[in-house]
Formats: sequence, C-alpha cells, structure tokens
Amino acid sequence: MAAETPKIAVIHCSCASAKVQAGAIVFDKILEWLVVVVPVALGLILILVPTKREDPKRHMLWRFVLGACLIVYGGLTSWQQSRAKWTANKERESATEETSANVSANVNETVTQQVLRCHSGQR
Repeated sequence: MAAETPKIAVIHCSCASAKVQAGAIVFDKILEWLVVVVPVALGLILILVPTKREDPKRHMLWRFVLGACLIVYGGLTSWQQSRAKWTANKERESATEETSANVSANVNETVTQQVLRCHSGQR
C-alpha cells in the first residue's frame, strides 16, 4: 500500500501542474490582448476628448497623428508577439529534437554495451 501512495501523489501533482499551465496560457493570452488594446483605448480617449481652449484645426491634425501612431504601435506590438511565439515554437521543436537524439544515442550506447558484455561473458 505504501508504494501506491507516491504514484497517486505524482498523478495528482501532474494534474495540478496541467491546470496551472492551462491557467498560465489563458493569462498570457489576456495579457497579450491587454498590451495591444489598453494603449489604443487610452489614445482614443485622448483623441476623442478635446480640451476646451484648443484650436479645432490643430486638434484635428493632432487626432490624425495620434491615431496613426496608435495604429502603428498596435501593429508593431502584434507583430512582435507573433514573432516571439514563432521563435519560441521553433526553439521548443529544436530542443525536443535534440533531446530525442541525445536519448536515442544514450540508449543505443547502453544497449550496445550490454550486448557486448553478454557476448564477452558467453565466450
């Protein structure tokens, strides 16, 4: 019975870990969205709410310039996030392939050594 308890605990930990990872993924997606949307929303508020003593012509120019800057900022932030995801995925794939190759090489070496020991022990 004592040997079964650690197995159950390990399974429980891995389920809890999966829940934490799923929560982290959701949080990351919300954070990515907020990083783009909040500055744009604040800028739009600044654009749409004029000051009382401002020249209307200059305010319109200021609105268009700020709007263009917000669009560029949002695009650059989105582009940066997509590039970061792409890079992370490529690095993960590379690490997985490298780990698989190392494990395969280690297993092959161990099996070869065991086979050689068995053959040398028979002679």
